[in-house]
Formats: sequence, structure tokens, C-alpha cells
Amino acid sequence: MFRELLRITIDPSRTVAEKVDVDWELLKGWGGESQLTKKIVILYNSDKLHPIPNSEHMKHFLKEARVDSDEECIEKHK
Repeated sequence: MFRELLRITIDPSRTVAEKVDVDWELLKGWGGESQLTKKIVILYNSDKLHPIPNSEHMKHFLKEARVDSDEECIEKHK
């Protein structure tokens, strides 16, 4: 099961959202937490993604990019 989930997570033909939404909670001991999945996705997509460790940092980056709200950011980058 781990190998199949890992294959999906590192598959270059899948979107980042598909990779993060893989059913890692099916593995015992993972507790439905997606933090490890996100770390794996970032490792295999470091040329496209940059980890932002918390909400305060995200707010800072949005402010620096002159983005007023999450909705504006979503619309701007669709």
C-alpha cells in the first residue's frame, strides 16, 4: 500500500492537489494527517513549490505580493 501511495505522490503527470489528497490515512499509524504527504510532495517538486511553515508566514508572503485576501490570491492564480 505504501509503495502505491508513494508512486501516486511522486507521479509527474498528477497535479499537486491530487498528490496531496492521496489516501495516506489508509496506512495504520498515519492518523489521517497530511503533513508527511505534503513534505514528500515538496521534496519531489522543489522546483515548483516552496514550503510555508505556518499561517503567519503565508500572510507575510501575501502582503509582500500585495495580495489582500485568500480569495484574491485564488482568483489571481487560477
